[in-house]
Amino acid sequence: MKSNQKGFSVVEILVVLVIVGLLGAVGWLVYDRQKGKTDSQQEATQTSEQKQEPTAQETEETDAYEGWKTFTDSRLSYSFRYPATWTATALDYDGKFGAIQLDTDDVVVEEPFGEITRGSRTLLHVPSTGSYTEFTGLGAQLKDNGTIKPVDLTLGGRRAIEYAYRYEGPEAAYIRLEMSDSQYIESIFESEGQESMHENYEVYKKILASIE
Repeated sequence: MKSNQKGFSVVEILVVLVIVGLLGAVGWLVYDRQKGKTDSQQEATQTSEQKQEPTAQETEETDAYEGWKTFTDSRLSYSFRYPATWTATALDYDGKFGAIQLDTDDVVVEEPFGEITRGSRTLLHVPSTGSYTEFTGLGAQLKDNGTIKPVDLTLGGRRAIEYAYRYEGPEAAYIRLEMSDSQYIESIFESEGQESMHENYEVYKKILASIE
């Protein structure tokens, strides 16, 4: 009698390999499908979070003016933000140009000359003639003869010039903000007392930075 052959035959080995291959393929398909669902869910979650949560820049800009009011000048086509405790009043100087007056809640003005004896006042207006570029050249001349001391600023992404006439005290500041090549906003900030000046001066520049 012949003894039984030991081990697997070639056919059996091939069958085992085919079965293992099929199991591996099925397992990979299941894994790939599950991974695809997980990635899709994560992507959907991230997209939803991005839509719901504002960006850091949006949050910062919102917080910077949180609680402030908005004033819109329809005739001059610009608007700005200002503190809720301040008062905004539209003025008109003989129809030549519009002006906006902003007063702090504690402002006291002594008539008949309009001298501020307490608090702060800001005046914004758009001159009917002249340009920011023209003033830049004029500023250089005035700086040379010592009449004013201009300082270059950037407010709200726009160029600006801060200047003060030599005869003015430290409680007054002037800033010219460029809106376009042919238009600018002239602003005057007056305040009585160093404490009020320092407290409200930064608010004044923040108001100008919000103009759009």
